[in-house]
Amino acid sequence: MNDQSTSPSVAPQIEREALFYQSVIKGYHISSNDPENTIWRSLSGMAIAHQIKIGFMPDNKQLKVDTTAELDHLFQKSYSAKGDYAAIVHFLDTLSNANGNGRIAWVESMLPRQSFDSEVAEKKLTLSFRIVGQTN
Repeated sequence: MNDQSTSPSVAPQIEREALFYQSVIKGYHISSNDPENTIWRSLSGMAIAHQIKIGFMPDNKQLKVDTTAELDHLFQKSYSAKGDYAAIVHFLDTLSNANGNGRIAWVESMLPRQSFDSEVAEKKLTLSFRIVGQTN
């Protein structure tokens, strides 16, 4: 039986792939001191604790650079969350009482899609929200 994992011709390719993936991972290195990373870890932890899904919403609009905001270290980030109503409300309460993540500046909720078939109907509330704050 010919085992490819021990074949001499396969080993160099595996090594090249490993080196490639290591270089890709190094390119995504995130500093633990990065304010965006800290906020994301905090929000993710809150979402996990309340059993909701959370995602980052990139700003698709090309905004003019606000030099005053940059000098004052102001930030504005948008996120989306999905879960049942009670979990979303508890998540928002936890977020509003947490320090160091900024303040909730905008919230929009979307009701679940309606369907005649109750098993097909989506039963989760979708919430979009924006946080504004100051770093350092």
